Amino acid sequence: MSKILLSLLFVTLCPILLFGQSLSLLSSYEIPTYSYHSMLLNSQDFLDYAKTSYSDSDREDRLFNVNLGFEENYIKQSPKRTTKATGIVSLNYFSEKNTTSAGSKTTDNQFVSLIVGTSNTDWYFKNERGVFFHSGLGLSDLYNFTDNFHAQLYILPIVFGYGRIIGVRNVVQSYVISKELGAQLTDKLLLELAELIEKHDNGFYQAEFRDDSEIQFYKEIAEITRKPEQALKIQQIIDSPIYKTSERFVGWQVKLGINNIYAVGEQFGVSRADDYAADLFTSFEYALPLAFDKQIVASLNYTKNLQDELFRNPVLGISARFSFDHNYTWASSLAASYTRAMPDEGDNLSNLQVSLKTDYVLLNSFSVFGLLSYENREFDHVDNFFSTPMAKRNITEFHLGFNYYLK
Repeated sequence: MSKILLSLLFVTLCPILLFGQSLSLLSSYEIPTYSYHSMLLNSQDFLDYAKTSYSDSDREDRLFNVNLGFEENYIKQSPKRTTKATGIVSLNYFSEKNTTSAGSKTTDNQFVSLIVGTSNTDWYFKNERGVFFHSGLGLSDLYNFTDNFHAQLYILPIVFGYGRIIGVRNVVQSYVISKELGAQLTDKLLLELAELIEKHDNGFYQAEFRDDSEIQFYKEIAEITRKPEQALKIQQIIDSPIYKTSERFVGWQVKLGINNIYAVGEQFGVSRADDYAADLFTSFEYALPLAFDKQIVASLNYTKNLQDELFRNPVLGISARFSFDHNYTWASSLAASYTRAMPDEGDNLSNLQVSLKTDYVLLNSFSVFGLLSYENREFDHVDNFFSTPMAKRNITEFHLGFNYYLK
């Protein structure tokens, strides 16, 4: 028994000794200030034509497709205000003509436009971890010119809250870079390096420098680490699956708000009944780093439809996740969630899910992955909107996989 306890103690303490870094570095990371704006005109199939003839008959198929798209992204971030917006516009023309062996012809033409956009802003008032207001607009507009069908969906969230959860995986990555390269960076330089990694992850360099984005990114990293010859090693630490750096978060936050959903439809010039839904929700999230290599994230949330529509039942959800980086090449996590739907009529329904996952690189060319999960399910919960009862079921899943590079 004593040997087993000593082994467990070694497995637990080994990562702490390996990282050996104070948690204060994580909590001292500040929200960086930066912005970018990108626009992209694209067409995967600007002109696409295909013709198929069959040698054993007079059958013939013709397909013609035209596509044109536009994409726009905008981010402006500072400690007290963050705005993120994306927009996509797509035009598609599709034509299919089929001739059967008997000589009969069928034609199908479709001309469709699609607009999807989201814009969200967080305003923090006195300080960047205090009272905040969140709002935005999400929209989807689909128009089928052929069938004269038009459908629109608008989502308007209005949220007040307090506190803030900040992602700091980039801070851990900066420490791993310093450790692996022997750069011995100070805490100030580690945080500057973490800021560069965050901007890279959020698309800043790609938007600003296009094809030179990676060159500029690693050039700025080299200025901090003073190890320009180690650019490929740094890239491996940031991007390679060999280095298992789990997501890290610090802080807590509470939210209270209303999600307004408005749908409009029209076909052949006749308007259908508009659909409006307002969901009241509240949530509490808490992220606690137990050590530089261990993390607990827990959340509690509740939603209720203000119109008491069918299947939009009040739902209570609780979740928790524990992640553990044993070392640079081995990461595990334990997650559990419980969701309870409370319909006006009938019994309450609940879902329970527990999972254990581990990912381990044994050699540079060999890695293994394991997953064990259990689920007790009584209802389907679709997009946080509809909760429909189902036959109760218990699901146990085990998965084991590996990757081995032969050459």
